Amino acid sequence: MAAVIGVVGPHDVVDAVIPYCFEQDDVTALSLDYADEAEAPAIVAAQADNVSGWLFTGIGPYTRAERAGVIDRPAVYLPYTREALQLALVGLLRSHQDIDRLSIDTMSNNAVQHCFEHAGIDTSHIRVLPFRADLTTSDYAEFHRRAHRDETAASHAITCLSSVHELVGAELPTIQLRPTRHAIRNTLRHLKLSVDEAALGHAQIVLGLVETSPGTSNVVRHLTELNASVGQRPDGTLLIATTRGRLAAASHEFTELPLLKRLAELSDRVHVGFGLGRTAAEAELLARRALTRARRAGPVAAVLSRRNDADVVLAEKAPATAGRPQTLDELAQQTGIASNTLSVIQTLDGDVPVTAMLLADRLGLQARSARRVLAKLEGAGLAQRAGEAPSGSRGRPATVYRIQLP
Repeated sequence: MAAVIGVVGPHDVVDAVIPYCFEQDDVTALSLDYADEAEAPAIVAAQADNVSGWLFTGIGPYTRAERAGVIDRPAVYLPYTREALQLALVGLLRSHQDIDRLSIDTMSNNAVQHCFEHAGIDTSHIRVLPFRADLTTSDYAEFHRRAHRDETAASHAITCLSSVHELVGAELPTIQLRPTRHAIRNTLRHLKLSVDEAALGHAQIVLGLVETSPGTSNVVRHLTELNASVGQRPDGTLLIATTRGRLAAASHEFTELPLLKRLAELSDRVHVGFGLGRTAAEAELLARRALTRARRAGPVAAVLSRRNDADVVLAEKAPATAGRPQTLDELAQQTGIASNTLSVIQTLDGDVPVTAMLLADRLGLQARSARRVLAKLEGAGLAQRAGEAPSGSRGRPATVYRIQLP
């Protein structure tokens, strides 16, 4: 299926990568270059609706965008491998330059060590500063300057960052590494697979079963927002056929179901069961399970059942829970968040604002997964947005939440 890849990086590297994108079947590329990698989060936020996936030309812009919380679709970055370093070293040797006194940034110590040890070169005078998210272009530039001022002064600076090359290139002999053809092609293949998988997931089949009090004949017109096919079974239950993407849009990514409130105005008993599956048979089986659980949840309830995932319950509070706090298992059923995850969240101080990054650190998740948890909590009325936290860059500020679990 067709994919639009947004290539984010300095213009010279982006221009070198773009042709490889068109080697892939059904792939087009959008050139999104910047003057400094600090611009990456703003570029991603501005172009999010125009791409299927992101290809960053290095770990720096990828990390900045990830930390800013603006990546919401498949994203990868080009690695600067030992092969890329070897090509730079061959170039130095051909021009009769020393290769045993160098300063190298962004690459890991292990990658550099293996590269030189494989060639039988002493690394005692090789200076390495691996990538760290807290370091700036100026920090890397100063690392190279120091390496060229110490007792065993480095002969050349090798950098993976265009911005560093521009800063120190006029002061020191500097080489900018380029990703190899193999690295570009391999990374693109992985990204295309991820984009295809995400698209297929968005098109998964959803079957819904809607059960209301007898005599309700005008329910169908309220189901149009799902862009679904609607039919009626012999027992009077309505059968809805739609896709994951359409249901996600109508339920704010499975956090609430405004449709349920409108149906409740027509009937004092409304049970909706959605099943999300890879085939119609699997979706129907899950929808039956969801409908059964909706009946148990209360007089008005909607449940989404997914394979190998917790059910999501969107409902009026069941009478059985009135007058007492909900248990973790009940909250897990209501929110679609695992009870052990909720147990960790309960330990957070409710008076302390929480961001996706803070929650990700506490739960050991990626930021995008933490944002999904926060969205589910917000949809269940257990978290409220409390403003924005300064981001320290030109990227979108992080949203701050206050979480209140019973």
